[in-house]
Amino acid sequence: MLSNIYGILYSLEKLKTRYVVERNYERAAMVREIILKIKSNMKPHQQRVVQERDELQERTDKLGKFILDGLIYETLSEEEQTDLSEQHYHMACYLEILNSRINRF
Repeated sequence: MLSNIYGILYSLEKLKTRYVVERNYERAAMVREIILKIKSNMKPHQQRVVQERDELQERTDKLGKFILDGLIYETLSEEEQTDLSEQHYHMACYLEILNSRINRF
C-alpha cells in the first residue's frame, strides 16, 4: 500500500517543483501541505528512506542529463567519463534498493 503512496508523493514533489519554477507559489504551498499530511502518517524511518530516495533520484537524474547532454562530458578525459558513468550506474542500483525497501513498507 505504501508503495502507491510513495508514487503519489513522488508525483506531488514533481508538481510542487513545477509550480515553483512557474512561480505559482500559492499552488506550490498547497501541494506542500498535502505532501506534509501524507508524510505525517509515515513512520520516521520510512520518511527518511523516502526523502533519501527522492534526493538520490534528483542527483541521479542530473548526472544522467549531464552525461547525455555531452557538451562538457565529452571534453573530459576517458578516465573521468568512465568514473562518471560508473557513478551513475551505482546510483541507479542504489535507487533500486531504496525502491525495494519502500515497497516493503
